[in-house]
Amino acid sequence: TFTGLTPATAYTFYARVAGTATHHASPSSAASAPITTDAAPDVTPPTIPTGTGALAAGTPTATTVPLSWGAATDVVTPQASLVYTVYRSASNNIGTVALCEANGTVVTTGTAITSTTASGLVPNTTYYFNVVVKDNADNAAAYVAVSKNTEKATLSGTVSITGSAIYGETLTAVTSALTSTPNVTLGTLTYQWKRGTTNIGTSTATYTLQAADIGSTITVTVTAVNTNGSVASTPTATVEKAQQAAPAAPTLASKTYNSITLNTITGAEYQQAGTTTWQTSTTFTGLTPATAYTFYARVAGTATHHASPSSAASAPITTDASVTPEVISVTVAPDEKEMAPGETFSFSAIVTTVGGASEAVVWSISGNNSASTTITEGLLQVANDETAHTIAVIATSTFDSSKFGMATVTIQPSYIANVFIDGITVYPNPFADYLKIDNARDADIRLIDLTGRTIITRSGISENEVFYLNHIPPGSYLLYISKGSNSGVVKLVKK
Repeated sequence: TFTGLTPATAYTFYARVAGTATHHASPSSAASAPITTDAAPDVTPPTIPTGTGALAAGTPTATTVPLSWGAATDVVTPQASLVYTVYRSASNNIGTVALCEANGTVVTTGTAITSTTASGLVPNTTYYFNVVVKDNADNAAAYVAVSKNTEKATLSGTVSITGSAIYGETLTAVTSALTSTPNVTLGTLTYQWKRGTTNIGTSTATYTLQAADIGSTITVTVTAVNTNGSVASTPTATVEKAQQAAPAAPTLASKTYNSITLNTITGAEYQQAGTTTWQTSTTFTGLTPATAYTFYARVAGTATHHASPSSAASAPITTDASVTPEVISVTVAPDEKEMAPGETFSFSAIVTTVGGASEAVVWSISGNNSASTTITEGLLQVANDETAHTIAVIATSTFDSSKFGMATVTIQPSYIANVFIDGITVYPNPFADYLKIDNARDADIRLIDLTGRTIITRSGISENEVFYLNHIPPGSYLLYISKGSNSGVVKLVKK
């Protein structure tokens, strides 16, 4: 036996009879015929490419994943004869040849292939893929495994809406006709209600119609957690205001010879039979004396509700017989008022009439000493030089001059000083809270008490000024006024 020979190599051999103790070795035989050793066994697995040749997963669908890889090489077997087997698994357990054969599911097997598509997969699932390549000697090598998520199934079917398209009603999304491609369990549904193109409501299967929905249509778009895409309903009818029930027939509250007042019905408006006008007031005026009238009521329309149907007609209501127009009384308010010279006050007249007599009055005053004290439309202006102690304010009916009302105005005692300078006036005197000095532009003033203590001192005062003196105690004071070369003093009394 000859060992250590080179595989697939031709060898020749010789033989001779071996020498013994008594004989020499014989001559060599003729050469043997050439003998070629066998080829060496192939024990090297194919070489897996890297980089761009590595196993890669392409863009998946819900049920497929495309795979591609570069061709392997082998020291003995030609590339065209290498056999590839593609495996998949739902777990990361096919990283080697042994693990692929033990745990993997065969996707396909082929000679010299470098791509395939795994199909029949479950949507929204992670898959692991690997490729095992074998040479002719059954030597095997595994690529580097890759993973890929399949897409979700696509939501399909229809969604509809039940419920009336009326304010306050509740709409419901009906999803029983929803399905998916491929068919999977949809999982939790999400709802988006829309007013036109505006998102509204919350993610629930129901939606209660709001005031803002009136005049619009409503849709709902549904999505499912286990699928891609969405399904939208068809629009509802245009949302309308809600209806209201008719109220009870109106009833009488009071009446006169030319008016009827009905009892109030909450939220109602009223109509006189034979007219087309509805009014919110319960009082109907301008009616004919001693005449029967009937009335209707309805609940007024609002932003969210239609006006209700009309009520049944009221029982006939007859106005009172006509009366002679008459002024019953005239009252001036307030009936007493204390004022100071230079002040104004607005009085009002309360005139009670029947039969449609006019409530107009004419205003006048009596007892004033100054022609500049006047009253116009109830506004009394007491003149600065008014010396009267009381003045009567009178409102006389224009319909019946024998009917009048009167208020008494008490004029506060006032001393109007002409302090050696024409036109400068100081009032009221006595004063309570304030003191007015008129026509005194650029004058200087000083107010002192009888102890000589200065209360106010001012230079160059305005044309007309008011000094608020409610902080000083009652008593007598002296006011010094000077302007240019003229000066004077006036004694004032604080009440």
